[in-house]
Amino acid sequence: MATPTIIQYVKSSNTLYPVMANNGVFRLRLPNPALAANCIVVWVTWGGVDSTPTVTDDAGNTYHATTKSFSANGDGMYGFYAYNITAGARVISIKNVSGSSQSYIQAMAIEFNNILTTDPIDGSNGHTATSGTSLTAGSFTPAVSGDLVLQAVFLDFASPAGPWTKGADQNNVSWSLIGADTQDGFAVQWGIQTSHTAINPHITTGTSGGDYVSAGMALKSASAGNTPAAGIRIIGIHHYSQPIDTETAQDIVNPSTIQVPCLGNMLVLVNTSGPNAINITGISDANGTWSQLGTGIDQGAAEELHVWVSPNHTPSAAQAITITYDSITAGDACLLIYDIIGAATTQTGNTSATGGTKATYASTIAGAALTPGAANNLLLFVINQEQQTVISCASSHGTAYFDAIEYDGMPVNGPQNCDQNAGFCHIYNADTTAAIITWTFEDGSKAQGVWAAYGVEIQASSGGPLGSRSRWLGSRSR
Repeated sequence: MATPTIIQYVKSSNTLYPVMANNGVFRLRLPNPALAANCIVVWVTWGGVDSTPTVTDDAGNTYHATTKSFSANGDGMYGFYAYNITAGARVISIKNVSGSSQSYIQAMAIEFNNILTTDPIDGSNGHTATSGTSLTAGSFTPAVSGDLVLQAVFLDFASPAGPWTKGADQNNVSWSLIGADTQDGFAVQWGIQTSHTAINPHITTGTSGGDYVSAGMALKSASAGNTPAAGIRIIGIHHYSQPIDTETAQDIVNPSTIQVPCLGNMLVLVNTSGPNAINITGISDANGTWSQLGTGIDQGAAEELHVWVSPNHTPSAAQAITITYDSITAGDACLLIYDIIGAATTQTGNTSATGGTKATYASTIAGAALTPGAANNLLLFVINQEQQTVISCASSHGTAYFDAIEYDGMPVNGPQNCDQNAGFCHIYNADTTAAIITWTFEDGSKAQGVWAAYGVEIQASSGGPLGSRSRWLGSRSR
């Protein structure tokens, strides 16, 4: 029996207080178009009223709901899965179907191969409690051995949760974290149950005292699906907020330690901050060495963008990094952390930067041209602005994959917890032609004000180009 493996993943940050209307849609994006006959698992949590959300994607795949968990405090958790998928799915859309507005929405999507191509569900459950540090999903009994077993949990707590620790190995499952958000109280773990028996998945947090909701599922394995071509690729994205929390006066801790379970040989951290600069002065962890790539851009201390890299990084499901800031002022920051496989062990790639001020609304803004030093590398781009929300992008050359989280009704009047309203994207460059990203904004209600855009080249290892063999290269932005 083939063993399920992770092809790619994405974890969002939490919307927090802004509400999304009934029938509104929250969108998160996998790093790459999914591969045919694989399986996508989606975890969704929310706070407010009871809901029966629905999940769709841009390839028309069908998502099946598992057991829901809903607490008396108004927190919910749902698991979904789509099996034997049609290739190309990347944008995961989660619709609020509650009859009311919702807040505190957060999600994670994971693509696996080697999942049965007929309905693979082999058990699920949900559980909620008012306190505890060993958070359980509820017991269920798979019928066959070799299942993929997953658990997700949301902890409703005023201060940052954690640290998260994978559940102790139990009932023939060795657990690994793949999502571990201490700021927003959300975690996901997975494992393979080598011999089937009843199981009550559990995950451990260092924080006790808040309500939690959790759910688990088991999916049957089989020799099925596809794996990506060789070459550099993003295997995962962690969206992480670092807010100055005006509702609870919960400032960013300095230094700040966050958890980033990772699978690749390189981590890249993209830092945006505003309206006041929150500059990173150093990053450290036990599995790699960090440095800043290029100088970034400081646009009058109103909008700042910087990129830090840790090449030749040892992957770890228990990965934690410590970030030191120069100061914490009345602003907010966002961290987008790319988990990359196939990267070179040293990084000296090219960069580009530009910025300005838009006193009146502009429907689009173009960044500076980034000219790669070599073909078959990875180009990362970011833009941030005082007002407005970036909703899409297009490239002058190559396919630009938009990476930002956004949702219907997302406020445009200043930074929000989901990605600070910023834009992020990446390109797998097939040649050395310069690329210019044009960013598109939500509506005309607000001028962008001060804005800044930055691009960096991440160099591939010599293990083989992604290039023409990639199943992901195309001719249009997504």
